[in-house]
Amino acid sequence: MICIKQQQASHRCGCSYGYRLNPDGRTCKDIDECAEVRDSCHHSCVNTKGSYYCSCPAGYQITDDGIACIDTDECALPEHGNCSQICKNTRGSFYCMCLPGYQMNKKGICKRIKYCRPKYCAHKCQNLATSYRCECNDGYKLMPDKKHCEDIDECAVRNGNCSHVCINFEGGYNCSCPSSDYVLRSDRRSCYRCRGQMGSTAQHLGLPAQAVVTDKGAKCLWSVKVDPGQRIKLTVVKLPTDNCSATQIKVVELNRQLCHSEGSRGSEVMSSANVIRVSLRSEQVGHQLNGFLMARYSSVCGGTLRATLLNQTIYSHHGYGTKSYPASTTCTWTLSAKNKNYQIHVESDQFALEQSDSCRKDYVQVNENRYCGHSVALSYTSTSPVQITFHSDQDVQDSGFSIKYYATERSRTSSRLETEQSRV
Repeated sequence: MICIKQQQASHRCGCSYGYRLNPDGRTCKDIDECAEVRDSCHHSCVNTKGSYYCSCPAGYQITDDGIACIDTDECALPEHGNCSQICKNTRGSFYCMCLPGYQMNKKGICKRIKYCRPKYCAHKCQNLATSYRCECNDGYKLMPDKKHCEDIDECAVRNGNCSHVCINFEGGYNCSCPSSDYVLRSDRRSCYRCRGQMGSTAQHLGLPAQAVVTDKGAKCLWSVKVDPGQRIKLTVVKLPTDNCSATQIKVVELNRQLCHSEGSRGSEVMSSANVIRVSLRSEQVGHQLNGFLMARYSSVCGGTLRATLLNQTIYSHHGYGTKSYPASTTCTWTLSAKNKNYQIHVESDQFALEQSDSCRKDYVQVNENRYCGHSVALSYTSTSPVQITFHSDQDVQDSGFSIKYYATERSRTSSRLETEQSRV
């Protein structure tokens, strides 16, 4: 209530903004603007004591003029309408949606739809956005019904890229080798032949890296042959690490088995003749030999030889006929016959050594007889083993020699006479 002074000492009553004077002229009452002012608000009008305000329904917000309402975009708010995936705004509201392949649970959270069900696919089922797809295990392909799988015959296409034998089975295939003379290389496709004659020009003997024993096992045999009268020296470089439990490696002539050990590297094996065979045997199918360079070999003069009825030859050095013998060399050959009923004959074929007084420098000594120089007519016969020694010094080297040796059977009369003389 407000008192307003007028002229001639009179006054009248008035009301504050939003109120109206009652007929008694002394009291005020609230003006209901919502009822009296037409279109005061675009949506809802709320009367208050002495005033009013406009309000909006849920999903709307009042504009800056305080009269109009505009839609609230709940999806643009940081909360994203509390939707787990997609928020869609509408006039006065919003709703949540899920991506393809998902569906909303009771808590309003989108969960992936599992289209795959047991027995839908023979092997594997892959969920897609709106469906599913059957897939096969390795080595199989999907059949026309898109559910079942059938084996892929890899051997039918380019022999499975196998160099020799391709063996197909359900879900895969294996490459194999045609016989136990081969082992499978580390690529498990190509085969390496581990049997054959090794010449004197080769330097190494062994298998390729990570060779694999196939379903036929492995029975390898290398034969090394050098010039007659020469021996073979094997220097061990590397051996399998299974301590001969799965792989047996043997020098056949010496009946010596080679196994991995701390001291095996650098050890030497010397043959007694110009031929040596090395065997490898492994029956453990699928065993990986871990790759080994079994030995390095070279030709060495000397050795123990058996004289037979056939002519055989001793050469002074490896490469005889193409190069001179080496300096500072001493070689010894021991010749023996089958038994005492045979006598041994030694004859020079070609002979060219450095000439010296009393054969002090380069020489050939047959038992107690020493020879040197050129074109020497060496001829020697003995009923006991014959020892031939070749020696060269550091001075002049020549072309060397080739010496033939053979055995003949002694007559019974001479054998009997020697026996009687020995008893006297």
